[in-house]
Parts: sequence; structure tokens; C-alpha cells
Amino acid sequence: PSRREAIMPPNKEGCRRGMALFLVMILFITHATLFSTCDAFQITSSPSLLQQKSAIVRTFGQQSNDNNNNNNKGCRRIYFDISINNEPIGRLLFRLSPDNPLPLHTENICKLCASAKTSIDPAATYVGCAFDYGRDYIESAGNYRWSHVLKGKGRNAIGVPTDILREEEGVAVPSHSCFGGSYYGSPFVSAQEEDGSDESAGVCLTVPMSGPGRGSTRLAIVRVGESPSAWKERLLLNSAIIGVLEDGLDALRVMARQSSGPPVVAASGVLLEDEMKEGEEVERD
Repeated sequence: PSRREAIMPPNKEGCRRGMALFLVMILFITHATLFSTCDAFQITSSPSLLQQKSAIVRTFGQQSNDNNNNNNKGCRRIYFDISINNEPIGRLLFRLSPDNPLPLHTENICKLCASAKTSIDPAATYVGCAFDYGRDYIESAGNYRWSHVLKGKGRNAIGVPTDILREEEGVAVPSHSCFGGSYYGSPFVSAQEEDGSDESAGVCLTVPMSGPGRGSTRLAIVRVGESPSAWKERLLLNSAIIGVLEDGLDALRVMARQSSGPPVVAASGVLLEDEMKEGEEVERD
């Protein structure tokens, strides 16, 4: 071999060419990446595009709320079949407020009553839950609160089960003043008029707006109409009326006047508007 070939073998020349091509490719990729980053920065920093994105998000949220409201319109009544020491005492049937003052809370309670999410979360139901029990919930005990609290299992049927429910922005929850503060939702007078019972007992279905159980599965059955004059609407402070007792006053009185054990929800469910009409037609026949 010649002196040149001995100093620089042919394979070194190939290595040099390969290295040169590799450097060119690196420069090309770096150049393309820089341009892509600049373009992305221009897009995300454009005010008009950000406004369009916000508008899309708002529109999507509005459509979701409309769908939820449409579903809530169908859920007009809910019921609880009550038992004490495994002995059935009757059914509590509530008519939900027609103006639906708290759509998200109402939807959650409807789904819990219907056990709509138990295939995913077995605790998302009222079935098997006991009402609070003790001297405060026995009418003859002297400390009776004129209400019966059902805490549920603390697992909401909409959204993240353990998150506190908050009504969507723009949902104005009506507020009503009474001695000592305010209560929310439907006014008690309207709820009383909505009550179909002859005695107009004024039994309201409420959810807490502050304090323990707010935005969760907790609800209360409040006997406003039968309470002493010193109490009445004060029993509703910091809570919201979402419905009224339509049938089951005798069962509720049994719950209040017994001392053998906590009342338990043996079964629960919802009655849709179409089912109500069919039921009313059957009753008229």
C-alpha cells in the first residue's frame, strides 16, 4: 500500500462523512424544534384565541347544565320506605319544588334515591341508612327538634363522591329572611301551598347550606307546620327547602313518637313526571 493509504485507511473517511451527516441532522432537528416552539407560544399568547377557548368551555358547561336541568325536571317525586327494627311503618313521599332552586343538589338526591350509581359505588344510595336517633328526635323526650336527619353514607352520586357540591355559577339560590337569619330555596309559604295533605302540616325536605353535611348526602325532614309558634321558620335557618311531604304524615309521626330504635330506609326511589300522570289516571279510574 501507498504511504497515504497507510496513514488514513478508507474506513476513517467513511466515519468522517457519517459524522458530518449526523451533525447536519442535529442542526436541522434543533432548527425545526425552535420554530415549533415559537409558533406554539404565538398561538397560546394570542388574546383572540384564548377568548375563543374560554367561550367554547363556557358553551360546553352551559350545555351540560341544560342537560342536568332537563333530567331534574323529570324527577318530580322521591320516596323512602321506612322500617324500625325490620318492621315497616310506611312510606314518605316528597314532591320536589317545581322551580328547582338547587338543581345540582336535587339531582344528587334523586340519583341517591334511585341508587343510580351503585354499580360503580355501592355506597351511593340511601338504602340501608338510618336516621339520626336519640332524645333530640323523640317527640315526648322534651328536647325534640321537630326534624329528622338522614346523613346518608357521604358518597355523592354526581361528580367526585367526596367533593362538596356547589351550584354552578349563575344559579341564584333564593334567600328568605326570618327571625334569627335566613333560609334558602323555595319559600315556606309556597311549600305549604304545594303540600297536598288536608292538614297542611308543612313538612319540608331540606338540605344544609352551611355547617356539617353541606353539599353532601345529608338531608332533613322538618316539621315546620306542626312545630310551636316560637320555632316555625326558624327551624329552616341555614338550610334550603327543595321539596315538601306529599304523603306519609302518619309514618312520620310514628318515627317521631317511638323509642324502640332508629328509623331505617328499607327502600327508596324516584317517580318521574310521566309515571305521576299514569298514577293519577289510575287513581281517578
